[in-house]
Amino acid sequence: MKEILYLTRQGSKASYRDGEIIVECGNGPAARYSSQTVKAVYIFGNIELSSKLMNLIMRKGIDCVFLTIDGRFKGRVQNQNLRLVKLRRAQYDMSVNKQERQMEIARAIIEAKIKNQRSLLIKFNRKSDPVVSGACVKLRKFRENIYKIKEPEILMGIEGIAGKYYWQAFKKLLKKDLGFTERAMHPPPDPVNAALSFGYTLLYNEIANICQIEGLDIYLGFFHAVEDRRASLALDLMEEFRTPVVDYPVLKMFNLKMLIMDDFEEIERDIKVYLNGEGRAKLIYNFRERLQTEVSDYDFKNPVKIINLIKRQIAGYKSFVRQEREYKGYEWSE
Repeated sequence: MKEILYLTRQGSKASYRDGEIIVECGNGPAARYSSQTVKAVYIFGNIELSSKLMNLIMRKGIDCVFLTIDGRFKGRVQNQNLRLVKLRRAQYDMSVNKQERQMEIARAIIEAKIKNQRSLLIKFNRKSDPVVSGACVKLRKFRENIYKIKEPEILMGIEGIAGKYYWQAFKKLLKKDLGFTERAMHPPPDPVNAALSFGYTLLYNEIANICQIEGLDIYLGFFHAVEDRRASLALDLMEEFRTPVVDYPVLKMFNLKMLIMDDFEEIERDIKVYLNGEGRAKLIYNFRERLQTEVSDYDFKNPVKIINLIKRQIAGYKSFVRQEREYKGYEWSE
């Protein structure tokens, strides 16, 4: 099975020699990876890539993503899959001519997202906190009314209001006060927001990579606004997986003290908190483990890995675009 190679140690040098990707940092031992087992390379911050490695990446179609040290997207050398021209034509046709089709899949995904948020709150609300219980009631009502919405702006507004209730309740589930009051991204002002943002970056790039392999145009979404250099389709398709793949493990990591304050650094001039090297390594490891976690699902008799559910949903999107079947949102059960 092919893996994503995450390069996070600042000052590292990555090169290619004799069929291996070699990563060196200072006087420490070099890490070696067979080029046959790597499907993507994610570079965080100040890491040097040799020209031979870049040639390999372009020749083999390995997705290469460049990010800041705290996980913000900078650019990518991407695998251009131009075989599925009819699929992309169907994408463009839906984007230009079929707003109701776009709304149909957007409603399905946002309904599933809200359902999954409510499932997390119920799962962790062991003390029956009134704020959490109240948020669960609100989220259920929002979910029940999703299919009455006809305008994308109203749907986005409902998603935002539901999110406010969710994050207010999420704060109550944290066992320790870590300065988290609301979801804030640019810049993250506390460790919880820093961990969530980093986790979402990993999920975003994982989904973008799968979409590219499947021949989809990752920049043409149906819910998030289309902007240059932003993979709007990946943002759309990750919505229903934010809670089970990122929120849930981040909450557990803080409550079990797997993530601690020593895993973060603060830049006072920017009022910004971000993960240090050890913190990033912990979250990347947990993210990779989470994708391999088996959960129950309506389509499968036996538990199935989350990464395979992500692939199923992307395949479902392709079928929806081709008008082969309707799209069913992913409802998390664990």
